[in-house]
Amino acid sequence: MSLEKHVWGFDPETQAVSHDELHEVCLDDESKEVPAPLPASSRPECLKNAAHECVFVALIAFAAATPIFLQRSVVVVAGPISGALQMTPAQIAWATASSGLTTGAFLLPFGYIADTCPVLPRKTLLVISLAVFCLLVSCTSFSQTGVVLDIISGLTGIACAANVPIAVGILSLVYPTPSRRKNIVFSSFLMGTPAATIIGGLGSGALALEISWKAPFIALAALYAVVSGLACVFVPNVSEPETEEKTERKPKLLQFDWLGLFLLVTGLLLFTVALTIGPQGPEPWKTPTVILLLTLGVLSLGCFLLWENVTQTPMIPPSIWENLTVTLVIICTVAAAMSFYSQLFWVSLFMQDLEGLKPFDVAVRLLPQALVGLVLSPLVGLIMHKVPGTALLAVAATSLVVSNVLLIFLRQGSNYLIWIFPAIMLSTIGMDWIMNVGSLYILSSLPLEHHSVGASLLQTTSRLGVPLGMGVTTAIWSSYDEKWQNDYPELAYTNTFMATTVFAGISLLLVPFIRIGRQGHS
Repeated sequence: MSLEKHVWGFDPETQAVSHDELHEVCLDDESKEVPAPLPASSRPECLKNAAHECVFVALIAFAAATPIFLQRSVVVVAGPISGALQMTPAQIAWATASSGLTTGAFLLPFGYIADTCPVLPRKTLLVISLAVFCLLVSCTSFSQTGVVLDIISGLTGIACAANVPIAVGILSLVYPTPSRRKNIVFSSFLMGTPAATIIGGLGSGALALEISWKAPFIALAALYAVVSGLACVFVPNVSEPETEEKTERKPKLLQFDWLGLFLLVTGLLLFTVALTIGPQGPEPWKTPTVILLLTLGVLSLGCFLLWENVTQTPMIPPSIWENLTVTLVIICTVAAAMSFYSQLFWVSLFMQDLEGLKPFDVAVRLLPQALVGLVLSPLVGLIMHKVPGTALLAVAATSLVVSNVLLIFLRQGSNYLIWIFPAIMLSTIGMDWIMNVGSLYILSSLPLEHHSVGASLLQTTSRLGVPLGMGVTTAIWSSYDEKWQNDYPELAYTNTFMATTVFAGISLLLVPFIRIGRQGHS
């Protein structure tokens, strides 16, 4: 019996149980008594009380927020790092882009491993991935050159890629049934992003100001050492969903499309490197190195697309693309991520470069962004069962567009409260709500045993949006950085914000074609 063609279906048929099968179960002396299922809105049995449930959700949120912690630590101390390691803004951008690239590229394989690993339970995998993240983050503080920093950031991004799907997979198994409680839990779980923004931003800025740029990475490693220890105690050992695939787990672990992964990572890496170095040198975009990298990057990505159409085990099974709404949600998320994360980096650099602010001062000015996320992420979970998802996406995408339009008019010496303050608040609403609505819709469309891969899917698109957005905006910034410095010092930043506005506009244009109703309603 072949299970493959039904595994990724979006409207699986309910399997009827015959009277004979029921009769067999009743006569089986060795069968175990199955307790009556709890109502969907009840607390899961594996969580002892409300305190245990809150700690569990917080730990899962922190585990999934490792990419944000890493990115914010680099963004806030970009100025001190560039001074200490003699790095240009374009090179500093790669410290953020490299971790985004590796995180996005490895989310799907780690999600696949979490769903098919025949030896280790998900809790053990989570603790191991958190421990590796601690080790790599601590190594970042020993970087002596920009190249070493970029490499370690990329390796740390791989550890982040392991944390996210494993954490979300555990959360999905603990809360398997759509309900209002699940909506609130997942919205609270997404509060890990603004929490990481606050802790990572303020903590990194204060430590860099008082000690050095290395201190934030050491503190981050210590924080996640504590999270790893608490995860051993408070994260429950959840049982896997019972399917016939269990007997085939070991061979399925080896069936992942590793060649497709290699082609994807290689193509994106070469393409984004070419975009970064293209504007530099005496002949921008005309040097043999840039032309070669662009050509090889495009060829690798083309080979990836061709290979995915012919291989028997594609990274993303083709049936998932049969749901047009899922496809549009993924594209919408990529465009939103390209806008949001690029905007965050260039706003921070603008304040350090043109306004002369120190890292801690930048972190304080970015704090409202995180506070808005803490307040509004739970709000969308409270109303998602009453308001159609398409309407929420429309509000989110519109907020993201308006946010970037404001920054186009940002000038040196401009009032923070008029331009940057509303821009960062609106961008947070846009990105958080798009991720919130999209994640729940995709997870509700997949069978339970594939929720780690499903969770990886949207996270992959958002993380891959980081190097793509940073590559394009860095190319634009480098092209205008040396021009009209005296008369128009903001020109390079203005053009990058025009690009982020275009990215956000793509998300908004797709919303009318996305069909998502109320989620979690009775």
